[in-house]
Amino acid sequence: MFAIDGVKLPSNASKGKSGTRADFEKQAAKLEQAAQQMLARHRDNDALSIEPDLTAKAAQRIERLQHGAAQLRRWLKKHPEDRKGAKGKVIKSNRTDNDSAKMATSKGVIQGYCGVAAVDDRHQIIIEAQAHGTGSEQALLIPGGRCRHACVHARHANLPTPATT
Repeated sequence: MFAIDGVKLPSNASKGKSGTRADFEKQAAKLEQAAQQMLARHRDNDALSIEPDLTAKAAQRIERLQHGAAQLRRWLKKHPEDRKGAKGKVIKSNRTDNDSAKMATSKGVIQGYCGVAAVDDRHQIIIEAQAHGTGSEQALLIPGGRCRHACVHARHANLPTPATT
């Protein structure tokens, strides 16, 4: 007999930086457009007879928008494919920690990992423990089942189990 339990572990990744490639493309375009609009507004002001100074605050904002858009474009170039879930469906990526996942918990939504452990009741040992970047423990039961299946056969044949080798 085996016992299986899981826990959702928070990571230090930002939930605000989660999304699909399409979300990130839209966000980058929006940042670039905002920077261009600000630059156009400043150029229009430059054409006036009384030339207002480009404030340092506005210049910093333009630089921050352009920097954010450039970061998004670099991330998109480095990750050309969407992440796929266990069923092949597109799942959200995270620019801070792309291995983590957004998960619903009783305390709200967290960005983190799903930790799952399987324990052999006969020997009272952990035969498998892993942290996965998915919010669904059900999707992890099949891969974990392969290890438990190997342990059952090894135990019945009096061979060392995979966890003890």
